[in-house]
Amino acid sequence: LAVDTRGVGGSTDGDSVGTQPQQSPRQRIIVATGCLPIRVDSDKKTFELAEGGVNRALRTLKEVELVGYVDAPYADWKWIKEELKKINWHPVFLPKEVGDVYYQ
Repeated sequence: LAVDTRGVGGSTDGDSVGTQPQQSPRQRIIVATGCLPIRVDSDKKTFELAEGGVNRALRTLKEVELVGYVDAPYADWKWIKEELKKINWHPVFLPKEVGDVYYQ
């Protein structure tokens, strides 16, 4: 899925005074996956990114955003979300009883 995230600019007609031309479009790719490839260590408040060619490649591309389920206790959701945001990954959290049904 490619999303046009065109910036907001002013009019581009030559008659307008004090306007700026629109920014060129920036494409980004959003990848929805069943589970984000991470392992959470709640005791240490850390996580490991799974290694592999596709995961490594996705992390190097700034225009790629990854969305997927993360199996973690509710108490860890905030710090996990903040850390993953730094690499453009977006966790989806579910209550344990729901996650266990679909992802275990």
